[in-house]
Amino acid sequence: MTGCMITDEKTAVLVLGAQHPTGLMTARSLRGLAVDIMGIAFGESPCLRSSVWSSMLIIERTPEAMMQAIQATAAGRTGRLLLLPADDDCVKILSDRRHELPPSCILIMPDAETVDMLLDKSKFFCWAEAHGFPFPRTIEVTGFEQLDNAIREIGYPVLLKPLYRTWLWNHEMPNDKVFILETHKQYERLPRMLFDVAPTMLVQQWIPGGDDEVYFCLVQYSSEGKLVNYFSGRKLMQWPPLGGSTAIAVSDEKDETRDLTVAIFDAVKYQGLGSMEYKKDPRNGKFYIMEPTVGRNDFQSYIAVTGGVNLTAAVCREMLGEAAEKPRKKPSAWFSEPSVGYGLKYYFRRKDYYILKHLALLFRNPGFAYLSLSDTKPFIELLKDRFVKPVH
Repeated sequence: MTGCMITDEKTAVLVLGAQHPTGLMTARSLRGLAVDIMGIAFGESPCLRSSVWSSMLIIERTPEAMMQAIQATAAGRTGRLLLLPADDDCVKILSDRRHELPPSCILIMPDAETVDMLLDKSKFFCWAEAHGFPFPRTIEVTGFEQLDNAIREIGYPVLLKPLYRTWLWNHEMPNDKVFILETHKQYERLPRMLFDVAPTMLVQQWIPGGDDEVYFCLVQYSSEGKLVNYFSGRKLMQWPPLGGSTAIAVSDEKDETRDLTVAIFDAVKYQGLGSMEYKKDPRNGKFYIMEPTVGRNDFQSYIAVTGGVNLTAAVCREMLGEAAEKPRKKPSAWFSEPSVGYGLKYYFRRKDYYILKHLALLFRNPGFAYLSLSDTKPFIELLKDRFVKPVH
């Protein structure tokens, strides 16, 4: 364990997974509030260079190390400590071991059974089917023989994704959020260690359409299970294409995605931050559920901040006993700088300029994963990591 935590009576927020852009954006969302913004990271990253952090710990990525760090941080303070995880591993650990948290720690998320259901895509799709929500046909598999059978049953093309996107998956397959299989040749090129990295995979019916047919709705529910606010948007580019993480997103109000999201989260008595992602089928205009995000911000959640709806700050204001700030929604856009570079290079090499038709949308109150004019170091460090080679 490196670094140190300050001892204070002031209310604090502890962001877990601070090395990830989601952690950085979670912290930046809290600027201007009367709280210390503290971080726990699982390795070095440009995100740790931000001026927003009042203190930082770098620890091993194990449940025991994380719980010990939280307990030590809480013991060094007399004020309340709001816990905001930034990835699914942290959400899972906090949910499963919430009974071990010190009394001063505040964790706003649904009960453990609901968190487990929403994290486990197989359980979630069974629940969604039982409640009549629209989703693509999905089959759970634990090996290549079952995968063969599932593909024969559903038919190509299919989407193949892990049941849990764990740290091991992100480490071993950093560029593969999902696999899109259109032919048996693509199936044969799958890594043989696939089920070692992710013991359970989901085979899902492919919904046609490009990256700009992917929509999302971000929400914040109170600790009493009441919807406080929401923000809807649409992806314009993902990296890798068609099945990756968000590269470019824009605000886009859709009654269908809002109503579906609220109906789902109301049904499970949701609490805290979350979101739902959808794919719109261009053949019939129907929205299909792709996946939920539970207990944390999504990768592109900062688009809500630049769009006048700061969901993360609203969570903190509830803890402070302050009234929720009245949102002033406005058009906005969000960019993941590394992914935009890769994506534009990929599409322009293929003479595919579809992004240009959305050009006017990209300059409306933009936000970025790393770049901030009031907090420049993370972006500068990113550039150094990408373009300045060490001399040996």
